[in-house]
Amino acid sequence: MTGGPGTGKTVVAVHRARYLAERAQDSDRILVTTFSRTLADLIPDMLRKLGGRDLHDRVEVLNADRLAHQIVRDHLGRPFTILREDDEAALWDEAIAATGYRFPATFVRQEWPQVVLAQGLLTEDDYLAAGRPGRGVRLTAPDRTALWQVFAHVHDALAREGAFPMLLLAQQAAALLTETNTRPYRHVLVDEAQDLHPVHWRLLRAAVQPAPDDLFLVGDTHQRVYEHRVSLSQVGINVRGRSARLKINYRSTQEILGWSLGLLRGQRFDDLDSGADTLAAYRSQLHGDRPLVHGYTNRAQEMTALADTVRGWLDGGVAAEDVAVAARTNALAKLANETLLNAGLPTALLSSRDAGRRRGGCVDVGTMHRIKGLEYRCVAVVGCNRHLMLWRCP
Repeated sequence: MTGGPGTGKTVVAVHRARYLAERAQDSDRILVTTFSRTLADLIPDMLRKLGGRDLHDRVEVLNADRLAHQIVRDHLGRPFTILREDDEAALWDEAIAATGYRFPATFVRQEWPQVVLAQGLLTEDDYLAAGRPGRGVRLTAPDRTALWQVFAHVHDALAREGAFPMLLLAQQAAALLTETNTRPYRHVLVDEAQDLHPVHWRLLRAAVQPAPDDLFLVGDTHQRVYEHRVSLSQVGINVRGRSARLKINYRSTQEILGWSLGLLRGQRFDDLDSGADTLAAYRSQLHGDRPLVHGYTNRAQEMTALADTVRGWLDGGVAAEDVAVAARTNALAKLANETLLNAGLPTALLSSRDAGRRRGGCVDVGTMHRIKGLEYRCVAVVGCNRHLMLWRCP
C-alpha cells in the first residue's frame, strides 16, 4: 500500500492488524514493525483504541532494530554489545589508518552498508563482482581489494569485541532464523517501508513463512529520510500486481501539498521494486495558508527568528504540544531546543528514550527522523540549506 503523507497508511496497517488478529489461530503471532522508534511507540496506543479480541496479546509491536536485538539475544543466550555510533566511527577510522586506504572515511563507512550489507556480500570475490548503483565514485579492482581489507579489519575487530552495529545485528538475526528454520510470526505488517535497509527486509522475510497474508507493507518513497535503497523482489518479497495506492491527504492542506510537490518536480522516486512511483492525482480536501519561507545570513539570526515564530504561534492560541521544530541533525535540534528554552518557551527534545511519550504542554523539538509519523498544528523546519538538505543530490 503506497500513498503520500497524511493519506492514512498507518491507520490502514493498524486496522489490518486487528483484522488479522480477529481471524488468527491461537498459536499465530502477529508483528507490526517499522524503522522508526517513535512510530513503534505510538502504534500500541492506536491498537488499544481499536480494541478487539485479544488484540494486545496477539499483536507485537517492535521497531526493526528491537526485533533484531530480541532474536539475537534469544538465540545466542549470552550478552553482546551494541556499538554506539561514535565507537563505530572510531573503529572505521582505525581500520582505514591500519590499512592505509586513500578514500575519505565517510565514503568508506557508507560503502559497507550501501553495497556490502545491502547485497549480502560475504567474500572479496563477491565484492569484486558486485554492482554499485548510486554510489557515484567508480572503483577499480585494486580499490575494491583494498577496501575489502578495511571491511575485514572492522569485521575482525567486531568479532573480537563481541559487538554489533545495528545493521550487522539485523543481518545476524536474519541468518539465525534462516539457519534454524525458525519462523516466529504468522503475519508481519510493515509501516514506513521506505526507510528499511535491505538487511531488515531479509530479516522480515525470514521471520514469517511464505503464505497468504504473510506480509503487508505500507510506505512512500517520497518520504524517505534514510539512504536505504531496496528492490523488494531481490530480497525475496513479491509485490508485483499486489499493490494499491491512497490518494487523499487527510493531514496537510492543498496549499502545503502543492508547495511541497513543487519542490519535488523533476525528481525520480522508486516504488521499492525497481519501478518508478508518482504522486499524480494525490490531493487534499483541506485548505489553509501557504508555507512561509524565510532566509537568514547566519545561524544566530535564524535561531532568533525561530524563537519569535514559535512565541507568535503560542501567543496566537496554538497549544504548545501542537507545535514542533524539525532539524536535519541532532546537533541542530539541540541548538534549536536550547534557543527556545533560553527564550523562556516550554520545549521537550525528542530522543530515543522518550519517543512516543510526548510531554504535554511542551513544544517538541527533534530531528526529521524522530518527528516522522507524528502530527502537529504548526511546524518550523530549521537548517534548510543545501549542505544539510540536498545530501542525496549529485
